[in-house]
Amino acid sequence: MRAYDLVSDIMSRDEFEKCLDKIKEEFFDLIDDDAGEMLLLDEVGRLDKEVHIEDMKVGDSYVITLIVGAIYPLRRFKRAEGEGEVISIMGFDGEDNIRVVFWDEKAIEFEKMRLKKGDVVRIINGLVKENRGRKEMHLSRTSTLEKVEGEEVHFETKPIGALTPSGRENLKGKIISINAPKSFAKGEREIKLRKIELEDETGTVGVALWNERADEFEELGLKEGDEIFVIGCFAKSYSNGIEISCDWRGRLLRT
Repeated sequence: MRAYDLVSDIMSRDEFEKCLDKIKEEFFDLIDDDAGEMLLLDEVGRLDKEVHIEDMKVGDSYVITLIVGAIYPLRRFKRAEGEGEVISIMGFDGEDNIRVVFWDEKAIEFEKMRLKKGDVVRIINGLVKENRGRKEMHLSRTSTLEKVEGEEVHFETKPIGALTPSGRENLKGKIISINAPKSFAKGEREIKLRKIELEDETGTVGVALWNERADEFEELGLKEGDEIFVIGCFAKSYSNGIEISCDWRGRLLRT
């Protein structure tokens, strides 16, 4: 579907073209029509948000919502025309992780936003490249970075009562019980585990938080009665029913 078709009910073709020209002018005509249309659709709230890492192809630009994982320090380097800056993060979309690289103005912008692990961000016009056989997303002057907060945070979730032992799942529920964390040795590793119980209108389920996720629970200051997202975790079958296992691949978010 062409970009204008997505806004034809709120603006004329002439208005669309004028808005597109204005956006391209703001970027000193350094962006093409596709990037300009993407930014315009975002401004009027008509941009599709449901792109996932597995669907992205190298060489194309996308819009994606990610949970910030690891944040790597700002690095400065020399280039022919002067000094450059770069910073990168690991982003998680509920199923996969991708390294996101911010260059120059975008690296400085990222630092000023003071984003932290667990924040949700929306990237507009991020270019997918390949590095050592893995996809990366790169942000430059023509890309846009937004922090997503409150009711704008949205992930497709499955009702607790509909859970089956399958792949990764996203849940949303209220914390109704919290067990004290436990630690035990497994070989040379120390394992940390905290169990909680979630409830929604369809039922209840136990959630096992392992290592980083157990620490994250404490960092978020969560308590009984709080409503949270549990993103990218596994539903497993036990003798007493279904339990959710949330390890390094999953995330916890306040709603």
